[in-house]
Amino acid sequence: MPKPLTAIVPDPEVLAAMRPEDAGLVILQHLHGGGAASFHPNNLLMRSGPVAAYPHQWQEVVAATLAEGLAWLEREVLIARRPESFQGEMVISRRGLELVTSLDLSSYMNSQLLLRASLHPALIAEDVDATFARGRYSSAVLLAFKALEVRVRAASGAPATRQAQELMQFAFNKDNGPLALDSPDPSERISLMNFMAGAYGLHRNPNAHRDVGFDDATEAAEIILLASHLLRTVDRIAGRRAGGGQPEEAKRG
Repeated sequence: MPKPLTAIVPDPEVLAAMRPEDAGLVILQHLHGGGAASFHPNNLLMRSGPVAAYPHQWQEVVAATLAEGLAWLEREVLIARRPESFQGEMVISRRGLELVTSLDLSSYMNSQLLLRASLHPALIAEDVDATFARGRYSSAVLLAFKALEVRVRAASGAPATRQAQELMQFAFNKDNGPLALDSPDPSERISLMNFMAGAYGLHRNPNAHRDVGFDDATEAAEIILLASHLLRTVDRIAGRRAGGGQPEEAKRG
């Protein structure tokens, strides 16, 4: 028998308020707990099905929430149509089985905080999103700022002797930095240099030398998105320089 929904989420009000992805993971645990080879979505949603374990006044809204959860599971390919079935039966997919048997469900949910489409290509190339999805938040932050360091070094032509914050101070120096902000206001150029050096020093150096141990997935995602923003800033400045743009101060010097 499948694991009762009430054993996973005893309070129907809590279940009814869930987002589709949360409800989907509840369904996944429910189905896997029963060890069934296949299931029919309608049986899950019928008032005579597992929904019946909840008070009558909650059954309709719980069923509607579960329907959204099923739609999310199918979209994520965590469930799939059973081959050679003409009755609409479904099975937990290989991806779904891997998730429910070997992965931390909370890590999977947290992975939704860091959407691949929002990341700079350099971070995707370093598997930052995959590392984050596995719950390795400190490693993901380290990889993100390593990618930033590599991009700044390449775009600025900085020698290998320029390390850590010194690299950022060289690249974004307000007077002659290869990546100085294209602005006539010296304070803005100084601000960018300090921003780059500060973000790098705060989030790259500690991770490189000790286990910072991020426990908060939201905080780690925000820091990675900051690295993504800084990478796009470097791209924008480097692109303008390639087109012949220079900061006003450099033109005067």
